[in-house]
Amino acid sequence: MADIIIPENNIEAKFYKLDVTNKSKFHEIVKENKITNIIHLASLLSASCEKNLDLAMKVNIDGLHNALSIAKHENISIFIPSSIASFGSNLEKKPIEEDVIQYPNTFYGIGKVYTERLGTYYFERFNCDFRCLRFPAIISPYEYAGNGTLSYPTELIHNAIKNKTYKMYLDTDLSLPMMYIDDLVSGTISLIEASPFDLSRRVYNFQGLSFSPKEFIKELRKAINFQVEFEIDPLRNKIAKTWPVALDDKIARKDWGWKPQFDTTKKLVNKMIK
Repeated sequence: MADIIIPENNIEAKFYKLDVTNKSKFHEIVKENKITNIIHLASLLSASCEKNLDLAMKVNIDGLHNALSIAKHENISIFIPSSIASFGSNLEKKPIEEDVIQYPNTFYGIGKVYTERLGTYYFERFNCDFRCLRFPAIISPYEYAGNGTLSYPTELIHNAIKNKTYKMYLDTDLSLPMMYIDDLVSGTISLIEASPFDLSRRVYNFQGLSFSPKEFIKELRKAINFQVEFEIDPLRNKIAKTWPVALDDKIARKDWGWKPQFDTTKKLVNKMIK
């Protein structure tokens, strides 16, 4: 494992402090440990990119170049996630298939389209085993202070448990793709471990469930009482409105047997409360 921040708690794995823009150090770690699979997650998220474009260029783009170059040089498999942010606005309000036109208007989304296309190019040009999933918003039971565009389900539950009023920053009827972290981990591992002969493409849609703030609040109130105020964040709300309502992931289900465990708001809320 490697990150720019040293974890506060002990982790059951060898850990390296690494800035992914440092290609020589990145390459040294891969060679020293005889790495066979790179899982490259280093990235600034959507709102953070808009606030610091220079840093986003270094981490999201230069880091991507380094990771793909090292995977190619060492002839190893590499997984890099894409995102629902890669699609852009003016999408129909129905599950989006893989090969629609992508026209994102955020730096983060533009970088993810670039990731998809560059990774596929490395596969076709150099036979580099690039694999990619378009991640929806990821929900976990762990407290998060990153102010993500779709971090409200996690934030809302923690505020409710602490008996604190939560300020909802998105339009109440804005339905968007989500996924519980357990499904994210199991699905990602399944793709990484899949036989290359089972894969019909390099980039897959990846859907858990879709819901709006109103639907989530309604389900959560069945389990716990809490107060919500609506105070729209113009930046995050604008970004979220450019994302699809759901992803059509039938190809992932067919090729490598993807199926989410948490596919309803009831299952999701019950798991998070526990």
